[in-house]
Amino acid sequence: MQQLFEVRKEHGGVYVTVFEDGLLVPWKPLSLGDYIKYTQDSNRGLIPHAQLEDEIFVKCVQDDSVLRQMSFMKAGIIATVVSNIWQFSGPTGVNEFNDDLEAARHILLTDGVRALHELVQIITIAFPYKPEEVYEMPYETFLFRLAQSEKKLLELGLFLKEPISLQVPEDKDKRRKLGKIEQPKKPVIDAKRLWDQQQAKSPAQEKQPVKTEEKWWKTSPVLEATKEHGIDFTTEAAEQEVFGLTGHEKADADIDRASLVDDAQWIYADLLKELANRKKR
Repeated sequence: MQQLFEVRKEHGGVYVTVFEDGLLVPWKPLSLGDYIKYTQDSNRGLIPHAQLEDEIFVKCVQDDSVLRQMSFMKAGIIATVVSNIWQFSGPTGVNEFNDDLEAARHILLTDGVRALHELVQIITIAFPYKPEEVYEMPYETFLFRLAQSEKKLLELGLFLKEPISLQVPEDKDKRRKLGKIEQPKKPVIDAKRLWDQQQAKSPAQEKQPVKTEEKWWKTSPVLEATKEHGIDFTTEAAEQEVFGLTGHEKADADIDRASLVDDAQWIYADLLKELANRKKR
C-alpha cells in the first residue's frame, strides 16, 4: 500500500498494474479517439500487433523510468499492461458497455455532486465551453461563469425560468424519528353505500311474466328430467356450491341466491305449482 501511495503522490490519480516481483507500472487509459484508432488498426491487421502494443505502452505509461526499461523487460509485461489499458479505455462487449453506462449514471446522480454536474451543463448551454473546460475552472471562475449563464438564459427565456437556487434535501430518517412522516391511511370502504350507489345507477328492470302461449313445452323440462332420470337437483346444487364457486362468488352467494329465487317465481311458475301439489299429496 505504501508503494501505491508513493505512485499516487508522484503521478496523481492513475491506474497501476502490479506484478509479483514488485514492479509497479502506472498508466492512464487511452482517449476515446485513440481507442477507436487503435481498434481499427488492429482489425485491419496492417500493423504488427507487437508494434501497436509498444505504441500504446509509450503513450499511456506515466513513469519514465519504466519506459526506459522497455527493451530489457521480461516477456509478457508490456502485453499485460497494454491488455489492462485496453480493458479500461473502451467497451469490451455489449453487456460490459451497459454496465459501465449504469455506473456512470450512478456517479452522475450521486448526492453531493449531482448539482455541480447539472450546473456545468447550464454553463455549456449558455456558452460554447466543453464540459472538460468547465471542470478545469477554479471555483471562483466557475461561479462567475454560472452567474453569466443564468443571466443570459433568463433574458432569452431558455432552459431557466427563475434564478438558480440549490435546495437542501430533507433528512427523511430524521423526520421519521421526529414522527413527522405519516404513513398513508388506507381508505375505509363502506360496502352498503357502494351497493346503494350501484343500485341507483342500474335500476332493476321490471320483469314481464312469461306468456303461456309462448312456451314450447307442455311439461317443464326440469320435471321431465327428474321423472325420467331421477336427478336430485338439490344435491347437484349443493355440490356445485361447494366445488364450483370461487371465493368472491361464495361471498356473494346470498345476494345471488335471492336474485335467482326472485327470477324463478316467474320463469318456473308451472314447476313450482307442480311441486306444491306434490307436497300436498
